[in-house]
Amino acid sequence: MYISWLVFQDFKFQQLCKVRVTDTPQSLPPRRSDLLAASSKYGLTFVGVQNGFKVLKTSEFYVQDEKHASDRLKHIITDFPLLADVNIGYEVTHIQLNADESTLAVAITRPEHVVVYLYDVTSFGGQVSGTVQASHMIVGEGNQRVNDLAWNPVDTKLLVICYCTGRLVN
Repeated sequence: MYISWLVFQDFKFQQLCKVRVTDTPQSLPPRRSDLLAASSKYGLTFVGVQNGFKVLKTSEFYVQDEKHASDRLKHIITDFPLLADVNIGYEVTHIQLNADESTLAVAITRPEHVVVYLYDVTSFGGQVSGTVQASHMIVGEGNQRVNDLAWNPVDTKLLVICYCTGRLVN
């Protein structure tokens, strides 16, 4: 079997401008990567913030970077255009997209229980004004924290929630 090797001469990683979508919270969550999800299929980026989440158009990162290319390593964009700013009223702990990128799961912790909201990603396709309603809501039992969310890569409707007690729910 013959394997042809390709030569990449001009391949390099380049940092884009930094983007700030919210004020810096007093305390940062330990697993900040759980607050970010990107859909290449729909060209959307979801960012969890203090009281909900924000939806950004992924291609806008490149547009904003081009505007500030000369000082991209120092400049922080604070007026990034949003497609939606969804206020849930509680701190988001996890954001996950399912395998076909059609459903977004957003976990929050209320004082009395955990709630996982499921959103239809296509509802964020254009500029959203007003309130965005979740298509489904999963309410946890008792005062537990979510350790992790995981979508089944084969069954796009199957979401597993792992609680801090080790309990799994699907």
